[in-house]
Amino acid sequence: MKTRNISGLLLGALAVILTSQSANAALAIRLTTDSNGSAAGGTIFTTDCTSAGNSIVCTAANVYFDAQLSTAITNVPGTSVADLGKTLNVTSTALAVSSGATLMLQVYAFDFTSPTGPGTLTESLTANNPVATGVLGSITGQGFLALPGGGANTFITTASATPIASISCQTVGGAGCGTGGAFIGTDVESASVVSTSPFAFTNVMVYDPTTAGIANFSSDLSLLTTTVPDPASVVFMGTTLLGLSSLLRKKFRRS
Repeated sequence: MKTRNISGLLLGALAVILTSQSANAALAIRLTTDSNGSAAGGTIFTTDCTSAGNSIVCTAANVYFDAQLSTAITNVPGTSVADLGKTLNVTSTALAVSSGATLMLQVYAFDFTSPTGPGTLTESLTANNPVATGVLGSITGQGFLALPGGGANTFITTASATPIASISCQTVGGAGCGTGGAFIGTDVESASVVSTSPFAFTNVMVYDPTTAGIANFSSDLSLLTTTVPDPASVVFMGTTLLGLSSLLRKKFRRS
């Protein structure tokens, strides 16, 4: 009996471990440039992507920009948060500035299975430009939630969305610039949504430089819902309680 109780506890623990591992959603990435200053109708970059674990790194370059994107997606069953995090390092050329070119980054992560139900979709955009580079410009970010979230909806932007997050530093020391006149700041925008499984994220960032140089941006799109215990946790808890109650009964009988 004691062996069976211990085996039940170990099986319950194994069920939680197996179902708590990160399950990545599928990912699609598009980098676009446009020499007329608008966010659409430009030339799509040729991207070179490598993946490792939960992250993927893409690099692309043309006469306007040299960009590197690092991104990671998280979808842990049984938790209340799904997350799509990105970091963009970009070097803008003098031609990008003189032509009014913009860089648009679209990241589409789909087939998320949790969390579901009423929640909050949040877009957090951060500019972290070193003071020494003196780069100025503007960056915007917006997140979208697609239901259902399959591959057929690639880069969909007609679903539930956050307001546009925006950071701008047009002149050294001007409005929107961080300490020391650098292109530094954070803007967080949220919206109420209701998610069902599967769902997808589309994240759109648009960078418009007014000076040439290196800039760094990060964007985090997350969905937070009310936490509901996942089935594996319920099974584990029930198995644990049954095992403990059996052991206690044996102890009491002996005493």
